[in-house]
Amino acid sequence: MVAGYGIRALAQLVRDQVFDYTVPALKLAHFGKRSYIHSRCSLRSPENISIGDSVSVGPDTCLWASPNAKLVLNDDVALAPGVRIFTSSRGLKDLDIPIMEQPWTEADVIIGKGAALFTNVIVLCGVTIGEGAVIGAGSIVATDVPAFAVMVSGPARIIRSRK
Repeated sequence: MVAGYGIRALAQLVRDQVFDYTVPALKLAHFGKRSYIHSRCSLRSPENISIGDSVSVGPDTCLWASPNAKLVLNDDVALAPGVRIFTSSRGLKDLDIPIMEQPWTEADVIIGKGAALFTNVIVLCGVTIGEGAVIGAGSIVATDVPAFAVMVSGPARIIRSRK
């Protein structure tokens, strides 16, 4: 025990301190006012990630942009723990080429103002989630989501509108 801290608490303290000083150095495309990214969030290609004002990103979240596609979280977006957002995936078209050798497909992902993605949601490349939309826990989003829609399931489907 070091100065009243358990080993785990000390490790968390060190990780949080490193994160506080490292995130600004990641050179995100944009990081808005009053926004928060948990220290256990995984970022890829941060130069292609834009985070608006008052955005909250929970622990164990993956924000994986790619070299040729952008990931945009507009103002007031809430991402619960375990959300995964990808701007790329492996191609599947050529049956003569193994999947791991297929070229990458890259496309922007945009999350609209005031949208909320609950625990363990997966958002695939090329998806736009509209303003105020809510995506239920464990959903897989492979198609665009209209503004104010509430979607659940895997693959996600619209169950009602918030309007």
